[in-house]
Amino acid sequence: MDGQLWDGIVQSIKTGHVEMMKHGLVMKPQLFAFAGGRLHGFVQLWPVSRGMDAAKGIAEMSGLASAAGADEVVVAWETQDIAIACDLPPLRPKPAVNILWAARGRHLLYRFPYQEQQMQGRTEHGLIPVAARWLAPEPAVRGAELEPAIAALLEFSFQPFDYDDPDILSHAAVYLESQGYAVSLTI
Repeated sequence: MDGQLWDGIVQSIKTGHVEMMKHGLVMKPQLFAFAGGRLHGFVQLWPVSRGMDAAKGIAEMSGLASAAGADEVVVAWETQDIAIACDLPPLRPKPAVNILWAARGRHLLYRFPYQEQQMQGRTEHGLIPVAARWLAPEPAVRGAELEPAIAALLEFSFQPFDYDDPDILSHAAVYLESQGYAVSLTI
């Protein structure tokens, strides 16, 4: 993946997170699947229940990457949100947007920490809006320890589907959408 594409993905993830926080929400975990240097599609987690449902839902996003024959993925999530969703203690103590680049057997974790600043008022749904004050990004960590759900997502992302179907990516997208995931194909 070239640097310009990477920068665009990072910026769009951070911007999306800030927009979600203005509505009292947090960015949902998401995955971008690449094969041969081209983006094949995007999937975002559907509304899940806490605990095993969340962990299973995050891992199931790998179906898009697997169907695309991905050789690279980019995964994004918020530190505290994934810990709460999966009923696990956070691996890292501060709020941060995590953006992971991965290929089979290797990965780099980029963390973008921020401080939350409560905004005045409430959203239309009664939630408290929050603004992010971005702190200095942390250095990328090669082979960083990952939350169990993210580690499972990576493990399954690079296991190709064993079907002789030229439309397997479209079928995987239809299946994920039927389960409530937000999916967008670019190929």
